[in-house]
Amino acid sequence: MAEEIIVIPDVHGRGFWKEAVAKYPNADTIFLGDYLDPYPDEDIDDEDAFNNFLEIVEFARNHSNVTLLFGNHDLQYWFLYDWGHRMKDWEDDIFEVFRNNMDLFHMFAVRYINGKRWLFSHAPLFEEWIDYTKLPHGLDQINDKVWEMLKEYNRNSTESWQTNRAAHDRVWKTLGRASKLRGGIDDCGSPVWADVREIAHGCNLYKDADYYVFGHTQMNKPLITDKFACLDTHQAYIINALGEIKAITSKTTPELPNKDDLYHS
Repeated sequence: MAEEIIVIPDVHGRGFWKEAVAKYPNADTIFLGDYLDPYPDEDIDDEDAFNNFLEIVEFARNHSNVTLLFGNHDLQYWFLYDWGHRMKDWEDDIFEVFRNNMDLFHMFAVRYINGKRWLFSHAPLFEEWIDYTKLPHGLDQINDKVWEMLKEYNRNSTESWQTNRAAHDRVWKTLGRASKLRGGIDDCGSPVWADVREIAHGCNLYKDADYYVFGHTQMNKPLITDKFACLDTHQAYIINALGEIKAITSKTTPELPNKDDLYHS
């Protein structure tokens, strides 16, 4: 892999990723998920967001240096739950793109940077979530188990309602778990739903990594600590061989929810 790593946080139909990959075409590139469901105030229509998603999938298919992760706004097309905006006119097409390209999508990515094990995911991976779900502790085993469950469940299935409902519930009770901060009932959410604020509330990051990179929680500026980086600021980042993180594209939206002071003293 190349020494430089490009991180593309939550896309939501935005095109900033194109500028990043044009600047660093040979870099190891990791998308953190949430490719769809543009926010209403950003002037991105659903058709453009869908075509942007197709471009990302095709780009990943044709570039071995690209890794696509999976977010909550991607998961919702399995269930047709409306977690905020959902592209209802495109949901069947989106579901089929995911189903036909599942080999490209992953729950996690691991890289070794400056002698440390870095874990990339859409949202934080917590030990408590692994305990809730009774999943195996290894990342590969978690990824395989989740993909096995997703492949089992097909919302267009002709199988009996009871059979498909059981598969649905297995996925929902695993990936659909959210904390009270996100409208759920758990203390710590799943790695597609967990909020960065849950760290301050006592949730424990996955113990078998040295550093964590994720998005999901929108920030006015990146939250970069000595343990993790939350990068959902509507722009792309580069990580160099020393583990230094900096933005490489401008923010696509100047004003975001003011959540970036949660860890300030």
